[in-house]
Formats: sequence, C-alpha cells, structure tokens
Amino acid sequence: MEDRKEGMAGEKILCVDDEDAIRKLCTVYLAKRGYRVEAVANGVEALRLVESKGPPDLVVTDVNMPLMNGLELVKRLREDRRTARTPIIVLSAAKQEQDILAGYSHGADDYIGKPIDLAVLAAKIETILRQTRGVTEVIAAPRKLAVVIAFAHGKGGVGATTLAANVASALAAEGKSVVLLDLNLQFGNAAMFFDLRPRTTIVDYARADITRVTDRSRSRWTRCGRARPGDEAGRGHARVARRQRRRLRGHSAASRGAAQYVRHPRDADADRHLRRADPGHARPQHAEGHRRRGCREIPETQGRRHRAVRREGRCGRGPRRAICAGRAQRQDRGLPPAARGAARDAESRPRVRPPYPLELVPLFPEFLNKRRTKFTLPLRLMEELKIDRPSLFFAIGGVAPQGGGRPNEMWNPYATQWDQYQAASAAARDAGLVHEKDGRWDLTPAGRDLVQRVRREADAYLAALPSPLRASDLARLASLLGRAFEATAASLDQRWHVHIPRARRMAGSAAHPMVALENAIYGLWQARDDCHMAAWRQAGLDGPTLDTLTRIWRGEAATEADLSAKLTTQRPADVAAELGRLRQGGLVASAGALRTTDKGAQTRQAIEDETDRLFFSGWPDDVGSTAPWIAEKLAAVNASF
Repeated sequence: MEDRKEGMAGEKILCVDDEDAIRKLCTVYLAKRGYRVEAVANGVEALRLVESKGPPDLVVTDVNMPLMNGLELVKRLREDRRTARTPIIVLSAAKQEQDILAGYSHGADDYIGKPIDLAVLAAKIETILRQTRGVTEVIAAPRKLAVVIAFAHGKGGVGATTLAANVASALAAEGKSVVLLDLNLQFGNAAMFFDLRPRTTIVDYARADITRVTDRSRSRWTRCGRARPGDEAGRGHARVARRQRRRLRGHSAASRGAAQYVRHPRDADADRHLRRADPGHARPQHAEGHRRRGCREIPETQGRRHRAVRREGRCGRGPRRAICAGRAQRQDRGLPPAARGAARDAESRPRVRPPYPLELVPLFPEFLNKRRTKFTLPLRLMEELKIDRPSLFFAIGGVAPQGGGRPNEMWNPYATQWDQYQAASAAARDAGLVHEKDGRWDLTPAGRDLVQRVRREADAYLAALPSPLRASDLARLASLLGRAFEATAASLDQRWHVHIPRARRMAGSAAHPMVALENAIYGLWQARDDCHMAAWRQAGLDGPTLDTLTRIWRGEAATEADLSAKLTTQRPADVAAELGRLRQGGLVASAGALRTTDKGAQTRQAIEDETDRLFFSGWPDDVGSTAPWIAEKLAAVNASF
C-alpha cells in the first residue's frame, strides 16, 4: 500500500460508527495514508469531540447509530457555524434511492453504500479534500457586505423574472454594481431579457476547480455581455427570436409531428400487440377515479372488450378485492393472442431479477432536466402570445399531456388544493390556448396547433444536439430504454395506467436517435410514477396521506406546524386529518415529536420496494444485463448537455 505524498498529509478526519471493527479498520487504513483519525461510536460523542478539539477537516459517519443517528449528526454539523462547510461522507447499508436522497437533503457531500470499499473511500476523501484545500483562507478573508434582494414567485409564478430584471436595471441605472442571478437552473431565462447569449453557465462555473477560483476567474465565467443601465427587461426578444428562427430553418431533419406511439425496431411485435390491445379510438380512462375519494368501477379496454376490475377504495381504507377473481382470466382465454397484451405475450421471455439496476433511476430525471436547457422556443412563445411561463406550461405541460381534465387529474396527485393554478389557467384561457367547461380544461384548436409546433421544433432541436456517443451507440441506447419502457407499460396492470398515456401523447418522431431517447426516458419516468402510485394504493393509502407519511419518514418535520409548512399544496386541515389517520393506523407515533413507528417505516420502505419491483420486473433480461453499459452511456449524454 502506497503512502500519500508528503505535503498532502495531516488533515484531521472524524470517523463516526457504532461498529468497533469498522472504526478500527478505517482508522488504520486512513492513518497509513497520512491522515490524523479520531473515531467515536455515535453522533453525541462526535459533537462533544468537535466541541472540545475543534472541527475536523472531514467527517465520515454511519447512519444507524444509538443515541443520535448519522443524519441528525449531519444536520447538527450543518447548523453549527464552525462545521457548516466541513465535508461529510455518509456510510450506510441502506442504498435505496430515498435513503441516498435523504442523506444529500440533510447536507451530506457524498454517500457510500456498505460494505465499504476502503480504496474507494480513500479516493473520495482525497478528491473532496483536494477541492477544499485553501478555501478556508479565501472564505475567512474580510469582504464588503452586499445586499441580496430575492424574488420568489407566488401562486402561478406570474412575472417574477420580469420584475427582478427591471429592478436590477433600475439599480444599475443608479450606478450600483448589480449581479442578477436566476436560480431556476432548468428554465431560467434572465439573460434573454437583456439580449445576452451566455457562452458559459453556472453549471460550467460549478464544474471548475474551486481551489483556483479568484475574482478574475469568476468574471471570466460570468461575463457574457453587459446590459446598459436603463434597459428595460424584455427588450431584445425580437432579435433573439429572429436569430433562433433562422437557425431552426437551417435544420434538414424534418419532423412528422407528434407520434401516438413510440416505435422501437427491436420490439416491433410488442408495439403491434399494444396497438391492438389499446385501440386508438378508446379514450384512456382516468385510472384512479377521483384521486382521493373516488369509488367507481373502472373498465379496462382490451381488444374492444371490457374486463371486470376491482373498485377503488375510499380515502383511508384498503383496496377492495376484484369483483370476480377469475373473470378477467376467463375473458382473456376467448381473445386472440395479439389482444391479450404485450405482458402476457412476453411471459415466456426471461425477465430481470433482483437486485434491480437502481443506479439507472437517478439518470432519468437528470436527462429530462437537462436535455432542453437551451431550447428557446418557450421564451419566443411567451413574447409572441404575451403570456408568462406558468401560463404557457399550463397548456403545453398540463392540459396537453393529460389530454384534458380537471386540475386534480392533470397535476399533483399528492395535493388537496390547486388554487396555485388559477392565475396561469386564466391567462392561458385569455390567450386562446385552453377552454373550460364544468371545471374541465381542454385545448382549443389553437392550443393543439401550438403543441404540435412545440413538438416539431423540439424534435429539430434534439436532432441538432451534438452527441458524445457514436450514432450506433446512441441508437442502441434509445432502443434498449424504449424496450424497457414498453415492457414496464405492458407488465403493469392497465388500471394503474395514469401517466403512461402521457408518454404516448407527447412522443416525438423517433426518426432521430436523440428524439427516440427522449421518448423512451420520458416514458420510463411516467411509468415509474404509475408504479409508485400502484404501490401506495395497494398499501391502502392515498396520495396526500402518502406525502405526509413520507415527510415524517424522512425526518423533514418535527411538529404538525412544520409539516403543514412543508406541504404547501395541502390545506392545514387536510394535513391534520391525514396525521390522525396515520396515528390511528399505527404508522406514526401518537405522542411527542413526529416520527414513524416501526410499522410505519416498514410500510413506507415496502412501498419503495414494490415500486422497484413493478418498474423493473417486466424488463427483458437482455436489457437488464446491459444496465452498466446503459448507465455509462446515459451518464455521458447527460454530461454533454
């Protein structure tokens, strides 16, 4: 084992773990690499050590420990001014998505699953410390204080960026030095208000070596042009729009409009069976009746026949049994094989078995959040239609994917109020994009034309993106993930299909591999939503109650008031009623600070496990076996955006 180089040794590391063997192992291994290691058995001892000997250079902590667990320790360290910037690595045998996200949400810098690979741990420690060496002196240097003015959108988010840009312009006109920072990394467009075209973004700045950041280098990253004092926000939109239109006209990739189904050449049979099993003329039913209090029988379309399915349970009750246990199977025997669905047709194929490739899951939302970051059509449409972003996305991101419906059907299934959409819906209606009748919203002809235009230009934009992969690898990646989506959709019972139809409606032309990849990943993420909803419905919960249980399970709130403040899409009275049901069911402790009981924690974890099972179990084995290759290639695509 090689010792670390001289001049890089001496950092103090605090190791916190209740297992004596792990403490000794980490102490010996890290000491041989030149670190000074202090080891304690729980979070309470760790805080005492920090109080008596000062903050360490890095903390490595377990999660499940007596007296004080690792997540609470991370939270306490982040609240202490002396350790607020101390790097923290969390070790845990719990490697589910929600466990990793809980670690990061409490303030951890990295998360490593047990059993520990000491070489990997040492490499992560060295990487983090290399990035933070010398930063302490920079932070401690005295600086002139500045004034921060924050603009947070209200219900509907009408005009927040416009107001911020105009205030920044007015302050600059008074001779003040102004920095305008748009923290919406996905849809931020503050630069466009001043006709500035950034060569670099805050993402590029974050990827830079933090130890080499100076005032000069910061100005190099952030300089993209200067807005003249007195310029009003909104000036220059026309020039940006003209340039963008000329650029888009130059693309040779012709769009065929929104395809109804995502086609993948390697799974043509399953696609054909799916078309027969779900005829285009049969409008998909809203598979949950009413999201919270529905109690109606939902027919399931299969080959122009209706199968008998169970009735949805009322709020607070468990799901009821099927109306007739064997009737659905007897009906299927009389159908031709093609009409029995891709799931039954593929039963003889090898399927993915546990452990499932969970490393793929966080890559899907990362792709969806990044793939259109420089797509400027929404900005041009806002200028053209004289509406703000929430109003535009009410039409193209809410009504269009759902195919119309009531707010509780189109939006958050974990909410009990939808007042925040009133301003956006009214503006979209005034712009002629949607219309409302008896509480139901639908697209107007102008709205449908707009959705098709967005799809065409999105296809052209995606087709023009440079890819870090070879064309054959990109096509293979899209095909594998497309087959995975079709397999999940086919294996999941039709009564749980709430979001999957959205992927069918919003799919683009798959003639280009990047568009096909977007179709597949968007479909997979919608399918995972449906799998999650199926899991918590089968557990006898509704959406708002599950959200309440999840917040308590993750330790995000200690009191009912804190919980109500977190659940902004629910009324306080609804939160109180949900808490009462959870306590009555033995899922949440009846007294003291909010916490889940053992039964509640097991129930919540079982929902996650069932979500993974429903999502992955239908995948063909040849797709699952290529998961490491998929993860590598998709991560490369995400990094290129």
